Amino acid sequence: MITLVIENTTRFRDYVLRIFAKRGCLEELLTLSQDLKELDFDESATVVENPLILDLNSKQNLNALSRVIKRSYMDDIKEAVSKIEEALVETVGKIRLDFGVELTSEVDLKAEDVFKIANVRFEEDGVSPVERLVRYLFIENELRGNELAVILSLRSYFSESEIEQIVAEARYRGITILDIENRAPSNLLPNEKRLVIDNDLCFF
Repeated sequence: MITLVIENTTRFRDYVLRIFAKRGCLEELLTLSQDLKELDFDESATVVENPLILDLNSKQNLNALSRVIKRSYMDDIKEAVSKIEEALVETVGKIRLDFGVELTSEVDLKAEDVFKIANVRFEEDGVSPVERLVRYLFIENELRGNELAVILSLRSYFSESEIEQIVAEARYRGITILDIENRAPSNLLPNEKRLVIDNDLCFF
């Protein structure tokens, strides 16, 4: 894990706003790498403003999940679509109106319709804050290949032991965590690298 401490409050606010707008300010401060491979912030970063408020099932995530599932299970999906279409046609065919007018129907289901009918989504119920963040990082990594997680004030939400757990899980998946703080934490965690920009905008 890398901790970037920006002690100058005005500069901290400016950098945070630019980071969440993905306007490239990180490249001005440091070069990030994973296994000696340089990481591109705009292309490889997951940005987390509040790790307690994470939408695992955003529209973007569910669309990406749908594409992943279709690649691996298209034959099964086609079979399910065919069975649903047959059942719907059979059901509609049984409908008889009292005033003698016949009905017709057209059933044209797509794979996306099956996901909506089944409400396919990532499990969120009963998940601890630590597990939710870890799952979110895994999802971003698997669906979009993001190898960098930029998190604002991680220590404001989690204990040192919880952060060590999060970092260990992320490292296992090849994800680098960049924690951005306004004040330097008192303790340095195992395998933590720290860069401090003080009030005079000096690096150390």
